[in-house]
Amino acid sequence: MSRDIKFRAYVNNNLHGTGVFEVVKMDSDIITLKIPNKEDSRACQYVPFFKREYKLMQFTGIHDNTTESNEIYESDNINFIYKGIEYYGTIKYEGAMFMIGNINDTDSCIPLDDIVTSYNGVYRINGEVVGTIYDNVEGV
Repeated sequence: MSRDIKFRAYVNNNLHGTGVFEVVKMDSDIITLKIPNKEDSRACQYVPFFKREYKLMQFTGIHDNTTESNEIYESDNINFIYKGIEYYGTIKYEGAMFMIGNINDTDSCIPLDDIVTSYNGVYRINGEVVGTIYDNVEGV
């Protein structure tokens, strides 16, 4: 499976707010994020952040099966069906592969590839993104 290599980042910043934003440029110590304008959804600003100010999340190359076809990134929380049973877990990168960890609040994990199907060149899981590990967290 080939995939786009792209990232997004979580920031908790007094000036620009808290959220997950698209990474448009990466240097060794600074990244530039595309941050939507709160008053005008068509406008955005490009803001640099230092390494200590953000948490990077890498795109897995996989989408969920919602109508929005959300991209799945490292640190996303997902609900999914595996072998006919409903689970929830967190996407993490471990051992040179993306895994679903903390399954149903246990130490269990499975390779993300184990639940992926392909349709018209789009890789999907039978499930949905329900947030990130940074949702409702103070001082990340």
